[in-house]
Amino acid sequence: VEIAKKFTDKVYFHPWNNNFSQMRNITISYAKGEWFFCIDADEILDNPKGIINFFNSNICDKYNTGSLIVKNLTDENDDTSFSLFSSNRLFRKDKDFHYEGVIHNNPVYKLPVVDIDCTLIHYGYMSTDKELMERKFKRTSTILISELNKNPNNIYYLYQLSVSYSMHNDNDKAIEPIEKAYNLLKQNKPDPHEYMYVYTHIALIYL
Repeated sequence: VEIAKKFTDKVYFHPWNNNFSQMRNITISYAKGEWFFCIDADEILDNPKGIINFFNSNICDKYNTGSLIVKNLTDENDDTSFSLFSSNRLFRKDKDFHYEGVIHNNPVYKLPVVDIDCTLIHYGYMSTDKELMERKFKRTSTILISELNKNPNNIYYLYQLSVSYSMHNDNDKAIEPIEKAYNLLKQNKPDPHEYMYVYTHIALIYL
């Protein structure tokens, strides 16, 4: 907070309500620009040139969403221990843009999407920081279980609960929610590409 105040007087406070999307949507309401850039407190922008080049060209007029690479560090003592994934973080701001989901919230974005040559470094899941991981596990699993009590067949939350257990090294507990998610997919037969994360995760847990 003190660092932010050195650069701007636009620092806002809202009480935490166990709903990540609601908090993100509140922040969007303060944004005044044509685009919205999402970055968390446990992330840093490794190289901003890709974003700068995007907005300095007319390419930005052709897209509604920008995807960045997130480098997820997992060991504070080993900078070669990480995973990479793409994440939509730049969004053209209009009345429809918002986030959904109480946790691991998802942006409701518009096509087309452009890949931007830029990396975010994420420090939020350091497996070597036992206190941090325990605190995040308790927070995340509590919210997910509460939501599944309301909607027990939510495939995405079942998957995320299994992920939380597996990251906590509770693989026996991780099996039940991901098997339920998998069985729901078999019953309902949706497009399998939409739920590929369920298939890969259940394979990982079985392994």
